[in-house]
Amino acid sequence: LEPGFRQVVEWYSRQGRFFRPWTLASLREAGVSAGMRVLDAGCGGGDTAAVLLELVGSEGSVVGIDTIPEAVTASQMRFPREQYPNMQFRLLDANRLPFRREFDAVVGRFMLMYAPEPVETAAKLAECLRPGGVITFIEPDYTCVRQREHLPLYRRVQNLIDIALQRIGADTGIGLNLYRILRMAGLSDLEVR
Repeated sequence: LEPGFRQVVEWYSRQGRFFRPWTLASLREAGVSAGMRVLDAGCGGGDTAAVLLELVGSEGSVVGIDTIPEAVTASQMRFPREQYPNMQFRLLDANRLPFRREFDAVVGRFMLMYAPEPVETAAKLAECLRPGGVITFIEPDYTCVRQREHLPLYRRVQNLIDIALQRIGADTGIGLNLYRILRMAGLSDLEVR
């Protein structure tokens, strides 16, 4: 592996370990369960797909998609098809999917925050669901990050993270707008946490 790509793979792995407990709890609460066919939109390094596979078991399946070739390659390397036959990763745009009503669940973790048109993206992903399916997004809100004590270095690092995310077009406040976005996408019976 090239040094830069090795760093990308390691970053995905660290992020996946850090968010795993929260992701697992959120997906269980959303209703992802054994035997489901699940679409992981914005799969990154494949960690959410791995959690999904744990929940759906050997009778279910997971398809991870991403628009970033390095993310899909990292996922395929970390979770090879030979070892994970009911999990696959594909280079696809969430707004141009070949799937219609094929999935029991659609999941996006830290995905809509990068979508130029999150309402359109959520609506397109909802088209992939079978009737009665579950769609869930796990999105952050960096605008509410607070600190109790005066920690200048912490505040400086947080500001740099915000600036970096905003420069690449990420919506760092999407978490608080998620309900509105999903309603505008035509989704109903919503629960937001």
